[in-house]
Amino acid sequence: MLPAMGRPWLAAVLARRPRTLDLGPLDGVSVGKGRVFDAAKRHVAVFRTRTGEVYATDPRCPRGESLSGGMVAGRMVLCPEHGYAFNLKTGACVGGASPSLRTYAVRVSQEGRILVDVEG
Repeated sequence: MLPAMGRPWLAAVLARRPRTLDLGPLDGVSVGKGRVFDAAKRHVAVFRTRTGEVYATDPRCPRGESLSGGMVAGRMVLCPEHGYAFNLKTGACVGGASPSLRTYAVRVSQEGRILVDVEG
């Protein structure tokens, strides 16, 4: 791969290119809970619903509080500080009282590992 140094346009292209982070085994996230992972200088929250669905978002609500301790109810996570409910699939705040969360494409490998797609 060509080094991006001295080529600002190349650095911008590389920064937007998706890459996959392996966050470890799914067993590291309890059912009905969330956990923050620190991988490749990124902080990503992973939530596991009681029905087994897995979602990935920014680890903090738009107001700055950690969501990892938030209650997972269906496909929603509740901010423990503000009580805002966020849709884990879309990141939208129920009722629009807060800006949306950033969400990430996530999947579980055949080996049971959490794989999250992020930019750059």
